[in-house]
Amino acid sequence: MFKVMRHPDFQRLAFLAFVFILVGTMLFKVLEGWSFVDALYFTVTTVLTVGYGDLHVTHTLSKVVAIVYMLLVVPFVLGFIELVAELVHDRILEDVKR
Repeated sequence: MFKVMRHPDFQRLAFLAFVFILVGTMLFKVLEGWSFVDALYFTVTTVLTVGYGDLHVTHTLSKVVAIVYMLLVVPFVLGFIELVAELVHDRILEDVKR
């Protein structure tokens, strides 16, 4: 697993995922007046498409920002998850061949 984490594509995408989550957290913290933890929780559950519904945006501007944020970030996160699955799969195949 640690070999996967050293892959350059993984490192670049992990950094971008971190930045996207941090930006979303700060956006919703400011727009909704939430604590950092609540904004982080909302952002993570949103980008992972879990959406428990216990926190939701209430201001019109926040709703517009959330729509744009989801349209941009959710596909990226799903692609990142796909890359991790592919790297792990390839690593398993390498181990089996040895």
